[in-house]
Amino acid sequence: MRALLTHVSVRRSGNIARRDEEVDCEAVRVGRSLSNQIVLEGLAVSLQHAEFVARGDGVYLVPMPASTVLLGGRRLAGDVRVAAGDVARIGGYELRVVGLGENDCDLAIDIQHVEESQSGLAALLERSEIQLEHGLWTRRRWSWIVVVSILAATLIIPLATGYRGSWNTGPISNNHAQIANDCAACHSAFQPVKNTACLSCHPRIGSHADERAEFAHLDSLRCASCHLEHGGDDGLAALEDVSCASCHADLDAQHATEVGRASDFAGEHPEFTLHLLTPVPPVDGAPQAPEVKRVAWGPDVKEASGLEFDHFTHVGGVRQADSTRSNLRCDSCHVPDEAGRRMQPVDFEQHCRGCHALNYARGSKNMRQAEAHHGEPGELRRQLQLAFLDDVLLRQPGETERETKRRRLRLTRPGSKRAPEEQQLIDAVNKRADSAFTLLMSDKYCGQCHQLVPEGDPSDVAPVAITQAWFGDTLFDHSSHASTRCGECHPRAAAHSEEAASADGFVRAEGTRPGEVPYGLTPSAELKASGFEPSRHASDVLILGESSCLKCHAGSLARPPDVASPCVMCHIFHHADLEPIASRSHSAP
Repeated sequence: MRALLTHVSVRRSGNIARRDEEVDCEAVRVGRSLSNQIVLEGLAVSLQHAEFVARGDGVYLVPMPASTVLLGGRRLAGDVRVAAGDVARIGGYELRVVGLGENDCDLAIDIQHVEESQSGLAALLERSEIQLEHGLWTRRRWSWIVVVSILAATLIIPLATGYRGSWNTGPISNNHAQIANDCAACHSAFQPVKNTACLSCHPRIGSHADERAEFAHLDSLRCASCHLEHGGDDGLAALEDVSCASCHADLDAQHATEVGRASDFAGEHPEFTLHLLTPVPPVDGAPQAPEVKRVAWGPDVKEASGLEFDHFTHVGGVRQADSTRSNLRCDSCHVPDEAGRRMQPVDFEQHCRGCHALNYARGSKNMRQAEAHHGEPGELRRQLQLAFLDDVLLRQPGETERETKRRRLRLTRPGSKRAPEEQQLIDAVNKRADSAFTLLMSDKYCGQCHQLVPEGDPSDVAPVAITQAWFGDTLFDHSSHASTRCGECHPRAAAHSEEAASADGFVRAEGTRPGEVPYGLTPSAELKASGFEPSRHASDVLILGESSCLKCHAGSLARPPDVASPCVMCHIFHHADLEPIASRSHSAP
């Protein structure tokens, strides 16, 4: 489309100046933007206001949406074919069509600025079509209606009727059900819930870290920053990993600590830390409580339990009292507690004495059936002396049982005067007791399971420290893993001997009865093929590290079949063994 554009202006002298411009384009666009062929000034003109378009039956003036174009004094509502002499009004400009199809031009237009356009604000309001200022429903009235409605719904109606439903931000958790109707128990007027309100019911809640670790800012946090109430039972303690990762993602850069970086279990997480009990030698003969030693898990980590017990000897094939051999089941010794979370401690009387009877003497029927006491060596020696004394100190003819006990007391009481024949009897008893004690404290008896102390008193055994929970500060629960075989996490403890399995009379204990531990034993050859050796030493740490958990567990955003595992699934924030938050001087109000 060829067009002749003539810009007409009136000079101060009254003379008329004309400037011609020829354009060749698809359409002659009119607007405030410099990209248009006809550029008009003023906010009353849109960036692209209208355009002249050549069609088969003539030239049309096309207004843009929401743009005001007057033609012959009337506002255009759509496309209009123009004719010579038509005058279009856009803002303060007149566009007069002076020719169509003349002198090789499809369109000739005179463009003249005839008056100042309306103010920019008036033009903007006109184009925006905001009409609330005019008419019955003005913005001010709408504002008052909204304010009064809110006050009525949230203040006037609840106070007048007693119905406070509009004040309730959501259902309260079952943990706080007893104070569900007592808002003042936690809330004060127009203030967020304070920590003192929480600690008034939870005064013993423990801190997260030792005060010496310089994590004072943790105690200054509001309880509600992590524990969000009025969300029902979901969310009161269900924290997102980002809350933990905000510190633990680069904890070593913020503080001097050996705790590794952690942001997501499947992404960045340190190897597990073992909590191994370490025996402490007696002090002045008094036994000492074992210490907890924290060690990063590794395939070569050892523990000092003070025992010589090994799993393979027992799981690999045990000779029973009737000379038959069989495998012990895992749950023959390892029984879950009532909650199903941890395993109960192994007890000698309940789990061991059935095979290890500790018979120590010959002679009379009573002595052949006598079994040694399992406990401290000093108590064992005294028990042996009394047992041998009872064997030789028979009741005399006509003597009552009370008189026999009185005579035994006189013989055993320190400082008692004894006849020569009574002293010989005591010496013989002590000799037999010493002989039995030496036998029991040898590798054949106590030394089969206990480490004997080579120096000093030969009757001493090493202190025993059996770790009951390798990952002591976690929330691991055996009952949540009831469908998992013991050997999945404890492969070295679940191997049996092929040689024992081929022996006569061997009974293989396999399968799982309903409600019992899913043990499932593994042939030792199969175990070796998977990269593990059967456990032959009590010092072996018989649990796998992080890799065993990652077979099923992934990060907090995992999808089935992986188990989504946020930090709080395994880790505790408030430690009961640390000082309560309420007692720290820098805790938040």
